[in-house]
Amino acid sequence: MDIRSLHETELEILELFADVCRREGLSFYLTAGTLLGAVRHQGFIPWDDDIDAAMPRADYERLRAIASRAFPCEYFWQDEFSEQFYPFPFAKLRKRNTLAQEEGFIGWDMEQGICIDIFPLDARPDSDRLTDLFFRAEKAIAHALRLKLDGSQPCAYTKHPAKAVVLLVRRLPVAHIKRLRRALYRLEGLFAGGSMLITTGGAHGWRRESARAVWFEETVQLPFEGSLYPCPAGWDAFLTNMYGDYMTPQGQDGRDAHFMQIDTGTK
Repeated sequence: MDIRSLHETELEILELFADVCRREGLSFYLTAGTLLGAVRHQGFIPWDDDIDAAMPRADYERLRAIASRAFPCEYFWQDEFSEQFYPFPFAKLRKRNTLAQEEGFIGWDMEQGICIDIFPLDARPDSDRLTDLFFRAEKAIAHALRLKLDGSQPCAYTKHPAKAVVLLVRRLPVAHIKRLRRALYRLEGLFAGGSMLITTGGAHGWRRESARAVWFEETVQLPFEGSLYPCPAGWDAFLTNMYGDYMTPQGQDGRDAHFMQIDTGTK
């Protein structure tokens, strides 16, 4: 399928998301590859096939609480609360009656329409050592949840006691594993010093997903595919931390296609 058709549907979802956030007085930012695209291409990185946004945790939770009435019925706010088999600690806003199936989730009993990713921005400890400790624990719980939801997957942990902990957590009910993960995020927040943030659920590891809070104290409007969207004023430092020399394309910026099967529902 022509990636342009996918992009058009994703832009439709992004604009809806932005309209709801503006109407409700909620803050959000373009982030990760979408922010990079806004800075370097004023739109999509040519080979990128998804859209990433981030919200301060308080605004993220407010939107989650009103999502069922804030978005038209043909769109679906998907998170760990709205679907039992959804494994991630961040949300996706999906368009129903479309398809964007990710590798590893074929056959899963959950909505898999075309979407944008919406990540919560959480405060993290100022201590790198403590942040690393929490990240390792969160990663182990996430893996236990994935094993629980997909019994065909082998355990990726081979060393004790990490493997024993993962296999023990896997024996819990799905709702309990998700509750344990949320409790761990809240506990991490208690150790936050206020100067550092982290994109919860980001794919680049805690060092690259971390950001100084001051980078987000102000926003700037940057063009993305002909429209302006809010971005952190510290976008240069943010992108340098995440990608290094971000203005020089590195192959495909380390990005593989997210979706194995796509259908925009327009046939």
